[in-house]
Amino acid sequence: GDYLQLGRGFPARNDSHTDEDGMKKILRRLVFAAGGVLLVLVILVLVVPLLVSTEGVADRIAGEMARATGAEVTLAEAEFGWRGNWRLILREGSIAGTGRNLAAATGASNELESYAAHFGELVVVPALGPLLRKQLVVNEVTLTGDRLAVVWQDGAAELGAYRLDLKDLNLDLDRTAGSGGSGGPPGARFPADLAFGFAAASDTVLLQGVPFTDFQLEGLCRDQTVEVISWEARRSTGRLTGRLLADYRQDPGGHLDFEVEGKEIPAEALLEPWVPDLGRRLECALGLDLAGRCGLRDKATRLRTLDVAGQVTGSEGVLH
Repeated sequence: GDYLQLGRGFPARNDSHTDEDGMKKILRRLVFAAGGVLLVLVILVLVVPLLVSTEGVADRIAGEMARATGAEVTLAEAEFGWRGNWRLILREGSIAGTGRNLAAATGASNELESYAAHFGELVVVPALGPLLRKQLVVNEVTLTGDRLAVVWQDGAAELGAYRLDLKDLNLDLDRTAGSGGSGGPPGARFPADLAFGFAAASDTVLLQGVPFTDFQLEGLCRDQTVEVISWEARRSTGRLTGRLLADYRQDPGGHLDFEVEGKEIPAEALLEPWVPDLGRRLECALGLDLAGRCGLRDKATRLRTLDVAGQVTGSEGVLH
């Protein structure tokens, strides 16, 4: 009873000794396995970044961006490394272009006159595994800068000290390559499977020449729709909030639904862009609550289909 006969005829040792030796072997294998995993991590974290040369990477990335947009692009530094996960970091860059050059580079028309931005840092955290399946998955994109300006055919906007965050960006590269094309309305070029969450903030916003402060928004892009779940900004001592939904699934040209609410906004600050004479003569705080909709295909469509309903209320005050 002290020995067991194994299949090949070798006698086994005492059970207690066998269990002890087996445990030692298991522990040794675990130690070797853990050491191997640790070695792989060390190689990934320390060695791979040394093999991926960053010399000239900034210039190559700037060149690709310029070719893709037709804009002037500068980039001071590019880095690919590990900080909890793999990430690409671009530092101190700028881009300046025109709508005409962008249309020539992409083959798609637009209403832009010009655009320009300076950023301090752009961080992209990709998921490398899905690329093997031709699936673009970006876990995180963070862009920070001190100026972003856009001028289009009938308006302009400028942001100072801004931040933009994208989360969980997903796109099937196979489907995108075989769909749409560059012509037609925006909905025809909008990838059906594109999805991501986004948030933005800026210390100051100049919209159509009207200044706002403490601007921020958050939203989702999915199923060919862009939804700003909430946005808010301060106008003088008052506050504006709202939401909007741009739908390119039901209407390839795009359809916009929006809501705006304002509270305790000085009359002059609210009315000055629209009826400045009344704004200067009215001393009170105003509130507003309105909703509207319009098509987005072009300027003529927006003006023809714009439909807004709501109300403006005023506190006790003085009309001069």
